[in-house]
Amino acid sequence: MLHRIHFLAPEYQVGWAVGENGWLIKTVNGGATWTALYQKFALDSSSDFANLYDIHFVDANTGWLVGEHGLWYTTTGGSTDSSWSAATVYNALGSVQSLTSTNIGLYAIDVVLRGSDKFAMLTGQPGRIWRSTNAAATAFEQVFDFRTWCGSTTTTLTACETAACAAGGGSHAVAWFEAWDLEISRGSSPLAVMVGGFGGQCGTIIASTDDGTTWNKEFHECEAPGASCLAPPYGDDPTMPGLLTDTWRHTTFKTLYGVGIFDGDNSAVACGYNGQHVYRDPTTSSPVRWRDRSNFSNRPIEATTATIFPLYGAVADENTRATGSAVLLGSGGHVRRTTTNVDNWAHDIQGSPFRMTDVHFETASTGWRVGQFFRITKTGDGGLNWSEQLPQPQLGTTGLAAIAFKPGGLDGISVGAPDNRAQPHTDYTSQPKILLTDDGGATSWREPTLVTLLESGITDGRTLRDVKWAAGDDFWAVGEGGTVLQSTNNGNTWIQHDPSAVVSSLAKISFEGVAFLNSQNGVVVGESSEGSAVAAAYEESSGTITWYDIKPSSGTVLQLTDVKMLGNSAYATGEEEISGVRVGAVYRSDYTGGTFGAFVKIPSQPIFAACTVGGDLGRIPILNEIATNASNGDLWVGGECGRVWRMTSSGTWTEFKSQTSGHVIGMSLTSSGHLYVSSMRQDETQHGLVRWTP
Repeated sequence: MLHRIHFLAPEYQVGWAVGENGWLIKTVNGGATWTALYQKFALDSSSDFANLYDIHFVDANTGWLVGEHGLWYTTTGGSTDSSWSAATVYNALGSVQSLTSTNIGLYAIDVVLRGSDKFAMLTGQPGRIWRSTNAAATAFEQVFDFRTWCGSTTTTLTACETAACAAGGGSHAVAWFEAWDLEISRGSSPLAVMVGGFGGQCGTIIASTDDGTTWNKEFHECEAPGASCLAPPYGDDPTMPGLLTDTWRHTTFKTLYGVGIFDGDNSAVACGYNGQHVYRDPTTSSPVRWRDRSNFSNRPIEATTATIFPLYGAVADENTRATGSAVLLGSGGHVRRTTTNVDNWAHDIQGSPFRMTDVHFETASTGWRVGQFFRITKTGDGGLNWSEQLPQPQLGTTGLAAIAFKPGGLDGISVGAPDNRAQPHTDYTSQPKILLTDDGGATSWREPTLVTLLESGITDGRTLRDVKWAAGDDFWAVGEGGTVLQSTNNGNTWIQHDPSAVVSSLAKISFEGVAFLNSQNGVVVGESSEGSAVAAAYEESSGTITWYDIKPSSGTVLQLTDVKMLGNSAYATGEEEISGVRVGAVYRSDYTGGTFGAFVKIPSQPIFAACTVGGDLGRIPILNEIATNASNGDLWVGGECGRVWRMTSSGTWTEFKSQTSGHVIGMSLTSSGHLYVSSMRQDETQHGLVRWTP
C-alpha cells in the first residue's frame, strides 16, 4: 500500500510515492510510468523495513522522508539508501528523541521555502508536533503535545476528546492521539493546520499562526461553544424518513486524515472518516469554525451522491475558498471536487468502495466481480469501467464469495454467505446464497427454483466458498459444514451430496475449492476445524456417485485452500506446519488408472513464508488461490499481501509484483493468458483488482 505521493510544482512531472514495507518509487513523466528506487530500512538498521508515510521535495535534490520510526533528509536526490541521512529530533526537554520507541509514530511533514531557508513541521503520535530549528531543516524541536491540553482549564475540549484524555484510568500520558496530516500555508500570513483524531469517530483540528510557537483548537461549526445545528441539513431529515436518497451533514468531527490550505485567504479543506469533508472559515474567530459539507447517508446504494467511506487525501490550490479548487481522495478510488466554491461539491470519480471478493473473466475484456451486499458488477473493457447488475445490493446483508460461468459467458452462478432476510427478498432464509443468470446478467440475477437438502436445516448458517462449472449444464458448489451441492440445469435446481463416507464429521469440515477432470470425475478440498487438510474425489457412473479419500498422507498439512485441474492432475494450494512454522505449499493429485491419488507436495517449489507486512495477517492462508492455463501449462498461485507466483510447464517458479498489498481472494485466468487478481484486507475499506498481461 502506498501512503503518500508528492510532485514538484509547477510542472508536476517529477514525483515520488512511499508506502508500506519501505518502498520508495519515482516518476519523471507525470505518473505515466514509475521506477522502484529501493526499500528503506528502519532507522535502527534492523532487518525490518520501514513503513514510510510521507515524502516531500522542494527541488529535484532536496527532500525529506518520513517513516513510522524515522525521519531522513537528502540533498542528492535520494535515489539510494546511502543518500539519505537521519534528521535530529528533540523532545520537549531538549533531549534527542528516540524514534524507535513504540510510543512514537511519525506520519506527515510539510516544508516551505523562505528565501534560501527551509522551514518544516512534522507530526506524529501520540499527538506531537515538531518544527525545524535550522536553515536546512535537518533538526527539529517539539513544540506541541496534545496531552498537555488534557485536564486543562484554559482549553475547551469536546466530549469525545475529554473521554480520550481519560483513557487508561485518567492518565493523560497514555492518551493516544493520531496526528495524521499537517500543512503549512504558502500565503503571506503564517498558518499551519494539523488534523487527526482518536479512533474513528473523534476528530480534532488545531492551528498555529506563529510558526508553531502557540497552537489553538478549532471547532466543528456544530460543536463550537454556543453553536446549534438542526436537521436538515445537519442530520437525517425527520420529515422524510422514507426518502432513501436523502443525504446530510455531520455534526461533529470524525477522525480527519487529510488537510489542504487555500493560500489566498488561509481557508482550508479537511476530510476523514465516514466521508466527512469540512472547510475552514477564516472569518470566524474565538474559536475558528469549520463548516461541514459532507454528504452522508445510511443508504449509500440508493443515495448515489453520498460519501460514507473514509476520505484520506485533501489538496487545495493557491486561491481562496470562493475562487479556488479543492480535491478530496478516498476509498475505492473515490474523488470529490469543488464545483464553484467550498460550499458545493460533486463526485469527480464515483469510485468503487464496496468490498469485492471473487472475479471471473470470460475473455480479456469481459468479466464479473462479486462481493459485499450480494453485489455483482460487469465490465466489458478489461476492468476499466464497471456496471452494477441486478438485483440491487442491499446494505446490511452479507456477501457473495465466488462466481463461475459456463463457456460463452451467458450461464453463470454466484454463491456466498447466508441471506438472513425473509420473503420477498429471498426464498431461502438462513441458507447459503445462490444467484444464477442465463444471459450474463443482462436481466436480473435470480435465486434457484428448488434446493433439495439431505435434511432440513443442514445448510443453515453455512457459507458456500466455491462454485465451478463441470460440463454441459452441470455446476457444483461447496462450502462450510461439508456442503456439496450439484445442479444439472445451469443452477435452476440443486441437490445436496453426502461425502461423509470418506469425510467424517461434516459439521467440522469447510470445503474451500472444487474442480473437475470431466463430467464424471471431480475433486473437493478444504480443512477440518481440528486442524487438518481434507480432500475427496468422486466418480459418477450411471447416476451413482462414489466418493473416496485423497487427502495428503502427511499430518503436517493443515489445510487445502483451492484446487484447479491441469492435464490429468489436480493442483491445490494449502498450508503446512514445519518445525512449528506455518508455510504455504502447492500439492498435486494425479488421475491414473481411473482414480485420483492422494495429494502430494510438488518438488522444487519456493518457500512460501507467511507475510509480515501490514495488518489483517493470518486471516487468509499464505496461499489462497490457484489458476491454471491449459494452453501452455502455466500454474499461478496467490495469497497473503498480494503475493503472486507462476510455475511454467518446465517447473520454473517466478514471483511477480501484483501491485497490490491486499490479500489475494480471487483469481481468474483467461484462455488468452490474461490473469486477473482480486484482493482485499479486512482492516482496509477498499479492494484491489489488477491484471497481468502476457
